[in-house]
Amino acid sequence: MVTVTTGRVLDLRSPDPNSAAPVSITDYSRNHNTCTFNGTDLTGYTRDPITGRWVFDFNGTDDFVGCGNDASLRPADALTVMAWIKNQSAANREIINYRRDATPFSLYSLRQGDSNIVLVNVNDGTAAGLSKNATLPAQEDVWKHFGLVFSRADQTLKSYVNGVEYNSTAIGGDYPLHINAANLDKLYLGAAKNGTRHADCSMDEVLILNYAMTGPQMFKKYISRLEDYQ
Repeated sequence: MVTVTTGRVLDLRSPDPNSAAPVSITDYSRNHNTCTFNGTDLTGYTRDPITGRWVFDFNGTDDFVGCGNDASLRPADALTVMAWIKNQSAANREIINYRRDATPFSLYSLRQGDSNIVLVNVNDGTAAGLSKNATLPAQEDVWKHFGLVFSRADQTLKSYVNGVEYNSTAIGGDYPLHINAANLDKLYLGAAKNGTRHADCSMDEVLILNYAMTGPQMFKKYISRLEDYQ
C-alpha cells in the first residue's frame, strides 16, 4: 500500500448525485483504505432529503462503517479529521473513532451527544497515555462541518465548527499520539466499535490528513462546500 508522506490519508467523498444508490465506498486518498458498510440499515449510501447528496445514514443501533487499521490512519505527530455531520440523537455517541482495545479506548475521536468533544490520546510515557479533549457545541439536526486538529509541534488540540476554531486545549508536552500496535483496533465511523455507542446521524465528506490544518485552511475547506449543504 502506498503511504502519503504529507497529505490525505482517508478521503471519502459523496458519490455522484446522479448515480444509482452506491453500495461500495471509495477512498480517494493514495492509501486506498478499504471501508465497508455494516449494520441492519447501512447496506449502501442514502440520499439526503435536504441536499440530494448520497451520504452515510447511521441508525443509532448497529450501523457503522469500518475503515481498517492501516498505519496511514494513525499519524503520530499531526492529525486533522473533518466531516459534514447532521445529528439526530442526543445520546452520547461516537461519530468518528479510532478504537483502542485497552483503556482509554480511543486513539482519536469526535463525539456528539451528552459528550460534545474531540479527543486524542497521546504518549506521555505512561502505559495508558494521556487523553486530552476540546469541546464542541451541542448537536443539532442540521448539517455542520466539524473538525479535529492535533499538533505535536504546537502541543495543542483544537476543535472546529463550520470552519471556525471553537475550542483549544494545551497538550502539556512534546507528546505524539499514543500508538501501540498491540492495543489498536481500527477506524470506525458511526460507532465506537461494532455493538457499542452507535451514532444516530448522517455523515458526508470524511477527510483525514496527516498534518495539522491551519485555521484559514479549515475555513477555506468549509466555504468551498457550504453551498452543497444548504
